[in-house]
Amino acid sequence: MKKNGFFLLPLVMCVLISNVYAEDTTNGYLMSIYGHAVKGAYGDCVHTAYYDPDHDKREECGDIKEVASAPVEKPQIVVETVTMSDAGDVLFNFDVATLTPTGITKITAFGKKLGSQPDITNVTIDGYTDAIGSREYNLKLSANRAAAVKQFFIKNGVPAAIITTHGFGEKDTKVSNACMNKYGNGDLNQIRKLEAMLSRKKYKGKSKRVIKEKKQLQQKLHLLEAKRNNLIACAAPDRRVVFTIVHNKKVEKTVMVKETASAPEAASAPEAGENK
Repeated sequence: MKKNGFFLLPLVMCVLISNVYAEDTTNGYLMSIYGHAVKGAYGDCVHTAYYDPDHDKREECGDIKEVASAPVEKPQIVVETVTMSDAGDVLFNFDVATLTPTGITKITAFGKKLGSQPDITNVTIDGYTDAIGSREYNLKLSANRAAAVKQFFIKNGVPAAIITTHGFGEKDTKVSNACMNKYGNGDLNQIRKLEAMLSRKKYKGKSKRVIKEKKQLQQKLHLLEAKRNNLIACAAPDRRVVFTIVHNKKVEKTVMVKETASAPEAASAPEAGENK
């Protein structure tokens, strides 16, 4: 009985090994049941009799390697936002869509800079006002200011087709409310009313009563004008133009590709009579 068991042991081992390893007749590697190439004691893959070095390649055996290809140009979208407000240099005369001399200089220089960049694909111009005056009026004023800037850009090389303009009026004001709490709402009607009163024939008289009353009205007018001027200066940061510039930049990127390693050349058989 012991003798029969001794002869059966190699047979059992062969069955177990056959369940763990299998020859792959398609690529010439000894494969495990887990789908991996079997490696020898030195880490190299074990080949079968079907191995063909010109066609059989496996990445885990070092036959396929990653190499860098030639640099490839890929587009990269870059968005740039620039804000110009009256808090620095006054761009527009107050209450109109006319650029100041300083505004013309700044907008012209900025337009030339944008016009010299061919990678720009879109320029958005958003106009904003302070909260002085009616919402409807400010909405129209902001749109007209954005349109005025657009014309300067076109003159300086920015294609009209890539420019978009919007007018948002007093949307997203930051300081106007605090300024009006401090200096009043800057009601121009009160000022115009006092100016009209002072222009009446009545106040051209020379009597003491007329002179005194005229002086009181003038003081009231000067006070309202001073408060309005302070209000306008205080709300300057809200009067702004916001530029959104989209660049489509081409960036060179190195792409890694897999390349099969060339098989070592087989040594040629010695010719007859050649000593080795």
